Amino acid sequence: MAELKTKPGDGSVRDFLAAITDPQRRRDCRTVLKIMQKATGARPVLWGDSIVGFGDYHYKYESGREGDRLFPAQARADPVSHVRLRTLRATSGRAGQTQDQ
Repeated sequence: MAELKTKPGDGSVRDFLAAITDPQRRRDCRTVLKIMQKATGARPVLWGDSIVGFGDYHYKYESGREGDRLFPAQARADPVSHVRLRTLRATSGRAGQTQDQ
């Protein structure tokens, strides 16, 4: 199985959010951080240089392929342009499918 390219690092989520230049976007991201922490019960972890992930889960397909996903809920932010939220959704027969919100 292929190795994950994006991995958790030792970067600071707080520093990452502080680097967002637009004050309103920075406030919005901090609000999203609080909501995601409350919704997932997981602490935020910086993945790569632009993904804040919350939690993990194990998946197994009908084919027998299985593995671990390391951020079932994530908030991705570009310090300049946008914020994207992704979460898992339960679907029959498609473990681990994600949906942009």
